Amino acid sequence: EGHVLSLLARATDADGQPLTEERLISESIGLLIAGHETSAATAAWFMVWLQQKPAVNRKIREEVLACIEAEGCINAVKISELPYLTACLNESQRLTPSAVGFIRWLREDTQLGHLFLPAGTAVLPNIYLTQRDRKIFGPDALEYRPERWLEDGKKFGPSEFLPFGGGRRACVGMNQARQQLRILFAEFARRVEFTSKFANNDVWPGQRQVSGQTEPEGGVPVTVKKVWPENTGYPLPAVAQSA
Repeated sequence: EGHVLSLLARATDADGQPLTEERLISESIGLLIAGHETSAATAAWFMVWLQQKPAVNRKIREEVLACIEAEGCINAVKISELPYLTACLNESQRLTPSAVGFIRWLREDTQLGHLFLPAGTAVLPNIYLTQRDRKIFGPDALEYRPERWLEDGKKFGPSEFLPFGGGRRACVGMNQARQQLRILFAEFARRVEFTSKFANNDVWPGQRQVSGQTEPEGGVPVTVKKVWPENTGYPLPAVAQSA
């Protein structure tokens, strides 16, 4: 974040002039809220789901270890593309998106079904309700089931799964954020065993709004039960294997 701030401080506008102090402050606030708080909230909800679904976390670990064995090392790009891990993050973001909606102002008169919305109207597509719609996700829409993302022929469009907003003004950092989260939770699954008050039960945290983001009330405190070695999952050297 400090590096980005230094870039902003040297940035210029279309006329070649440095950004004003007010612009620098607003851009920095946007960076902290949109670039940090969203990922933190997403990670917190994902941790709750993995605590409640230990079998899912074990399956993520198996997939990560298999990837390392196949590659001979940790390949971050391969890790971030693992299908089951991706499905698990998708399912967490579907049921517990960090933002419940995103606001847009209409630039022209719009007819939406039986509603007439004049230009200048503020509309807020509801991410939370859309992603829990049984007409889209089936009768088990309220169930955390990552396998729905891996079923043959099952695709969800950008107007059905939209945790980062939609259209041309969707979150510019969504791909980077999702890649970082997959790598982070792959390492958690590979090397760290957690427990918490959410483990193996249906206890659910309260919710709070922080800068427009929905986060677990009080965060998600966890206790580390075990840490596996840094080389966990790496193939054994030939000498060790022969011995």
